[in-house]
Amino acid sequence: MDELVLEAGLTGEAYDAILIDWVRVAIKDKVAMQVAMISPALTTYDKWKENAILLNQLMQDQTEAV
Repeated sequence: MDELVLEAGLTGEAYDAILIDWVRVAIKDKVAMQVAMISPALTTYDKWKENAILLNQLMQDQTEAV
């Protein structure tokens, strides 16, 4: 995939924006909304993914505690 991305000229912010969009589609709406509300806004895929995983785990822990 990385080779195709480079061929298409997608690097840096453009590449991160596409990956972030894919993550938003793949995760629960509540998690995506919470990540999107983080200030300052997360602009890299790695930070978006890291925070989505953390928030998803926190929400699961809260659900299990009830």
